[in-house]
Amino acid sequence: MAKLNLKSHKNKIKQNSVTGTIFYACICAILILFTIVLSFVICWTLLNSLKDGFDLEDGNYFGLPNLSAYPNHGIFDNFVNILLNFKIRVGLQTYYSSIFGEIVCPAKEVSYLEMLGYTLVYAGVGALFQAVLPAIVAFMLCKYRFKVSKIIYAIALVVYIIPIVGNYPAMITLMRDLGIYNTLHGSLIQKFNFFGMYFFVFYAYFENYSDSYLEAAEIDGATQLNCLTRIALPMASKLIATVFLISFVNLWNDYQSPLLYMPSYPTLAYAIYVLCTTSGNNISIVVTSSMKFAGVICTSLPIVLLFIFLKDKLMTNLSLGGVKE
Repeated sequence: MAKLNLKSHKNKIKQNSVTGTIFYACICAILILFTIVLSFVICWTLLNSLKDGFDLEDGNYFGLPNLSAYPNHGIFDNFVNILLNFKIRVGLQTYYSSIFGEIVCPAKEVSYLEMLGYTLVYAGVGALFQAVLPAIVAFMLCKYRFKVSKIIYAIALVVYIIPIVGNYPAMITLMRDLGIYNTLHGSLIQKFNFFGMYFFVFYAYFENYSDSYLEAAEIDGATQLNCLTRIALPMASKLIATVFLISFVNLWNDYQSPLLYMPSYPTLAYAIYVLCTTSGNNISIVVTSSMKFAGVICTSLPIVLLFIFLKDKLMTNLSLGGVKE
């Protein structure tokens, strides 16, 4: 009987091993296929960005750039036109504020480099707010059990659960009344809050955070502010960096919010939206299909480089250093 049970156990182990091998082989095949498709799309986009617009119109979608047929076209002309000559014409913006009266934003042309600056400020500062503020509030609610801490947590939970679709008209009206509509700092003020999914991520992190760190620092004479800035936040730096990078990528690709709340300060994502959807009424150059490919490459390249150099931060282990209780 013991021999039969041992043989049955070995058969089960062998069967599980075969099943696991098949499962991992299928996962690897899917990932390899996904990598091939994604690599093909990237290479195809880069290849078409080097062509002349007439080259694509002649049906050369997958071949090399035909420079001999278009001698006046340099291989990097599309990138030069996008970086130096592409501008968006922003119309006159006039709105009424119940506090400041009529506010007029003049018409202007915004270059690609200016849009790059707006994007860096919008995505960089906004991501910093979305990474640091939830961490601070989550730490305070976890480590300082004051009377309204549960109420604040409940409010954050309700705000996260309830859908806010349809709040755009009310938000625009509020921003106009406060005089911060169509301003870069007004859009950043919107990001200055701790609500959202990352608040609960930080809350779960600090719930498992040992009080021994803070108690040892207080014995050595550290203030509460020092405990926050020199112990808690540095120990959560990996998590904060990960949240910052994810938020930065999301804000970099966001075109809807700049379109609604700061139309006079277009970002690169909004520039791509305009580049691919308009017929030239509010842009400074005649856009060809090759320029659209070049614009996509120019806009996505910073994010690709950011991921290449900081991928270890995104993939890192977020475990907390141990203190034996």
